[in-house]
Amino acid sequence: MTAMRRVLKDLDLQSWDNWLPLAVIGAFIAVGIPTALGAVSFTGPMDANRFKTIYESFGLRTSAGILPTIISLSLVAIQFASNQYSHRIMALYIKSVTFWSIISVYFAMILVSLLLEANRTDADDPRVAGLILVGTVMAVTLLIPHFVITASYLKPDFIIAKLLRRVDKEYLLSIEQALADRPGYTGRLDSNSDRLLPVIEIVENAIKRGDRATTRMAMEQIHSRYLSQAEKLSRLSVEEYFLGYLLRIGRKAVSVSDEEEAAVQAVELIGTVGAQGPAGAIAAEDIRDLGFAANKKGIDPVVVQMVGSLRAIFERTELADAKKVVLDSYHSLGQDLAAAGKRRPVRHLATNISEMAQASLGRRDLATGYRCLDMLEIIGHDSAVNKLVDIVLHVVKLLHALGVAAAQEDGETGERIVRTVLRIERAISTTEREAIAATSFAKGDIEQLLKLHSRGPEAAPVAQGAPAIHAPTPAPQQQAAQGKDDGEFSDLWAEPKS
Repeated sequence: MTAMRRVLKDLDLQSWDNWLPLAVIGAFIAVGIPTALGAVSFTGPMDANRFKTIYESFGLRTSAGILPTIISLSLVAIQFASNQYSHRIMALYIKSVTFWSIISVYFAMILVSLLLEANRTDADDPRVAGLILVGTVMAVTLLIPHFVITASYLKPDFIIAKLLRRVDKEYLLSIEQALADRPGYTGRLDSNSDRLLPVIEIVENAIKRGDRATTRMAMEQIHSRYLSQAEKLSRLSVEEYFLGYLLRIGRKAVSVSDEEEAAVQAVELIGTVGAQGPAGAIAAEDIRDLGFAANKKGIDPVVVQMVGSLRAIFERTELADAKKVVLDSYHSLGQDLAAAGKRRPVRHLATNISEMAQASLGRRDLATGYRCLDMLEIIGHDSAVNKLVDIVLHVVKLLHALGVAAAQEDGETGERIVRTVLRIERAISTTEREAIAATSFAKGDIEQLLKLHSRGPEAAPVAQGAPAIHAPTPAPQQQAAQGKDDGEFSDLWAEPKS
């Protein structure tokens, strides 16, 4: 019973290219049985000449003439597809139900017709001649699905879908031990037993040819297969198996000119894998490798996707080592982008870091929040040194928003943000008056809120963008005291006294 289930699984009868030729054969078998029993007759009165014509002309010559032609044409077409996409397509076709259906039917027709012709007598049964006619019609009819299926083998989406159907839950569970037994080849199997490798080869060849439609379609199908079969398993070895091939695709895409779309898809898919399962740290490292390689080649879309995918891993994983890799990657990336003057990626990075800082400070994860503030300071400082004024203004705006929120909840964090803005200000050229004005405004606004917050809850803070709440005007003595406090507060930042 187990062997039968395995055979049925290997036949993959859910695939139309497997069940269609078998259905044609089954339909003619259903017609052939009543013909053999004499319930249905396709011949009239028979004599020796008519038997000879049916055995020789219909059964033997028709089958023997068609078979080599159809096989040679099919193999030429499949060889073309193999050269175009992957040499494994030929092996897949040779093992297919379609190929062996044609071979079996035509060889059976030739053999039976040959034996009947050799042993023919005047007393042959007309039912046998009827079976030969049914078989000949079946052989000719079988050419239709054979041509349709062979033409489908020339389309990469058909081949990829067929190959990926074999990468199912049962297969992934069966290879887990094999993957664990190859410590020097993390996530890799022997090429003869690896069912995902042919798909990867097709994708790599598509990237090399610049076939973006095939690349996109293949990546989408790999993503869908991972979500439906591998994600629920949550096995480290299985995820390493997928990640290894996705990294390989990404590297191929980064190395080929004008193929950033494939690299973006690879980074996005690696982020999807790392965000859920136990391979978060490995996924983050793979994304970092691809992102920094793309940054060196000036492929900004991949760098932008790197930022987003790393953030998805950071927010959705529970693995501390994965979070650390993300923060380390952001730290290094911020320095590189600012030094290289990559305005769009560095702006995107600063925005994401600010949002992560806001979320971390909100849940009182001060270690992560403060590290994000440090990264914003590095980006702002390096941008100021490299005269990226628009980036400086953007970073100061982000810090201002964080400082306004922190000043009303945590004075220490608010003061830290003020010091951060001050250090950025000191790196700005004195000729950049707009940037200096922005930093001065941000510092002053946060400091004012810190003072109001220090007086107690009765002194309602006024945040930027919120409706103003008018407090009573302080008495002259209080104003003098406030002026004194302002001078003392500024001394915290080591500003010279006037």
